[in-house]
Amino acid sequence: MKAFLTAASVAALASSALAETRKVPQQYDSIALAVADASPGDTIMVSKGTYKEHVSVSGKDDLKFVGKKAIWDGNVGGVDGRCLDVQGDGVSVRGFTFRNGTNQVVVTGSGASISKCTLQDAGDSAILIYGPASTVTRCRIWGAGSWGIAIEGADAVVCRDRIEQSFDGGVYVCGDGAGVHRNAIRNVDGRDGILVVGASGLVERNGVSGSAEAGIHVDGDDVTVALNVVSWTEQRGVDAYGDRLLATDNRVTATGDEAIFADGEDATISGNRVQGTRGHGIAIAGGGFAVNFNAVSTTVQDAHGLFLSGDGGTATENLMEDTAGWGLYVLGDGNVLAGNEALRCGTQDEGGILVDGNQTELAGDSASACDRAGLVVLGNSNDVVRFVADGNSAAGIAVFGSGNAVDASVATDNGGEGFINLGIGTILTDGTFHGNGRFDVASAVDGYGATFLVFTGNRFDTGGQAQDPEVYLHSE
Repeated sequence: MKAFLTAASVAALASSALAETRKVPQQYDSIALAVADASPGDTIMVSKGTYKEHVSVSGKDDLKFVGKKAIWDGNVGGVDGRCLDVQGDGVSVRGFTFRNGTNQVVVTGSGASISKCTLQDAGDSAILIYGPASTVTRCRIWGAGSWGIAIEGADAVVCRDRIEQSFDGGVYVCGDGAGVHRNAIRNVDGRDGILVVGASGLVERNGVSGSAEAGIHVDGDDVTVALNVVSWTEQRGVDAYGDRLLATDNRVTATGDEAIFADGEDATISGNRVQGTRGHGIAIAGGGFAVNFNAVSTTVQDAHGLFLSGDGGTATENLMEDTAGWGLYVLGDGNVLAGNEALRCGTQDEGGILVDGNQTELAGDSASACDRAGLVVLGNSNDVVRFVADGNSAAGIAVFGSGNAVDASVATDNGGEGFINLGIGTILTDGTFHGNGRFDVASAVDGYGATFLVFTGNRFDTGGQAQDPEVYLHSE
């Protein structure tokens, strides 16, 4: 079989064959002299030693800088500058220790690769890249005056880097298609641990601890934030803006604000574990959400476990424990809740689950040992099926609004009423209400004018009778 080479292929092979390795200090006394003599595609190999240089190069693509235990110092004669400033495509830098200077590695061009470098005490961002398809891997960065890594360009990859004590932030990427994977970022003094601006990014398996603002901040549509561990942030753990966010299987603890916040439509928040937040455990601002299989515990300062604001969303099989505010607070119309569980919630005079909206469906949810009511329903035409309220300090189930229906639900051993109707035209069917502190079933006629539209099949010991379930309670 005959092989055909294009003109571009021939040129590339020729360039590779002609590329030279220029050695410092064996052939050149300085890195700058080797670069000045280099052609596109050459390798600048720098042996052990300390090199105080500001090197600038342009018009030479595919240069390779390789350090062999070499220290590149950006303080020259008491003046800090850029250690390396390259304008060209396909540039790679590997194996150096950079220290001092302003920006230590600056590349303008596509396809840059920075790997296995140590960068210490940069006066500005340690690594600064302008161009698409860049990679920064296995670098260690400490004490940068701005960002540890800053990239402006699409399809960037930042992987397995370790960043500590950066003033502005750990990793900043502005461009679509970013991948930020398996990095360790600690003690960021000024801003976010990771900031990604652009669509279709993937932020996964990173560890972020001790950031002055958010642990992970993303701004763009169709971004995935998965399997990260975030702790001790002064603001949010995950702070996301844009439609169709996927935040899954993250572990977020000890945040100064919400653990996970999503502002956008059609967010999917699944499998996350949240503990010890000063804001809501998970907060959504936007419709069409899917919040499933999350576990939230120990929120403080009136913060809710889940606070979901939007229409047409779903929340299923979430567990909320020991929250200061409501375990689950849903604000909006046409939402669906199923299988959610609130335990010991509402320690700041709140309760288990609060629904504020119309045409919400609840099926198989529960609240136990909460500080106030197990379930409060506000709004109209909501349907509650198989709700279980047990051992809450106030009412088991409280219904306001009009045309709400509660079917096959159970309220036992609550401190107040098992079921309290404060709405108009309420439907209560096939419920079981026993052992509650006040009445098992009651309707607040005085002050609320509450009425039942349908009242059948209910089993209870105290309160209204089946033929006349109205129990006159004072509004106080």
